[in-house]
Amino acid sequence: MDRQWNALHKTQIGTYQAYSAAPEKFIGSLNQCISTIGDHFNEHPQAVDSTLQGFYLEAIGFSRIP
Repeated sequence: MDRQWNALHKTQIGTYQAYSAAPEKFIGSLNQCISTIGDHFNEHPQAVDSTLQGFYLEAIGFSRIP
């Protein structure tokens, strides 16, 4: 995700840029991150970190934006 975020930022002209759709490569890396965190939660159900869980849920919500 960090690489894709930096790649987006590198090509961005201003400090803020709206996109007509979420960039595919970024969403792909976000989905991979979501999957990895989900696997972690399944393998370690007693070791849930509230900050990580919050990020996980926000990432799922963001990834569903068309």
